[in-house]
Amino acid sequence: MVDRYPRRVSFVVSARRVRNVHLPYRHRVAALRSCVWLYPPIGFDNTLRLLEEIAGPFQTDESALLMALDALTASRAARKIATSRYAEARREAKRNGQQCPRPNARNPHTSMVWYGDVRRGALHVLRREQPELSRLGHACGIGSVEAKLSKLADQVIQSNGEMAANQIRVLSEIMEMLGARLADNDLYRVHIKSYRHVSHLLQLGRLIEDASIDDVIL
Repeated sequence: MVDRYPRRVSFVVSARRVRNVHLPYRHRVAALRSCVWLYPPIGFDNTLRLLEEIAGPFQTDESALLMALDALTASRAARKIATSRYAEARREAKRNGQQCPRPNARNPHTSMVWYGDVRRGALHVLRREQPELSRLGHACGIGSVEAKLSKLADQVIQSNGEMAANQIRVLSEIMEMLGARLADNDLYRVHIKSYRHVSHLLQLGRLIEDASIDDVIL
């Protein structure tokens, strides 16, 4: 039985094991899971499922296994570029007196982004998150942020990433409001559960934004 949470080794070492044709195949599959454990840009399970969507049944097919590794490696390289750009932008912001990033600013260290093909990754996660978001929307009622996000998620999934001008405007207003709520330090100190809920909604809003991005590299 393959360990769901493999022993931690470096990404490079694990990738080398994936490509090693002399190893038993199940060990190579386990090594790919180790790579994902070390670099899960959209979460461990989401990343594995997306790799299978991209490459095919890598658990049994060698060409799919190697394609999955190539896709993960390319995404990891693109993320390194994004983190370098972010670090430089933060240094510049600090020189200009902005010591803390804005609450709704994109941070590649914490963002749920499939670097290299942002839209595809975002749509993949939204399809899996939408049932729970829909349940929240119904529970909170029409007009709630949850209901509005659920409706936008449905629309962007059905259109494969296309958003009309009015939908973009609604999403922008929601993101601005959630960012303002997250910036309220009292929310974190007084009600950590609400803070986490707002953070999750903001993350879902970013996924909806990402699903409408034309560029494959962010």
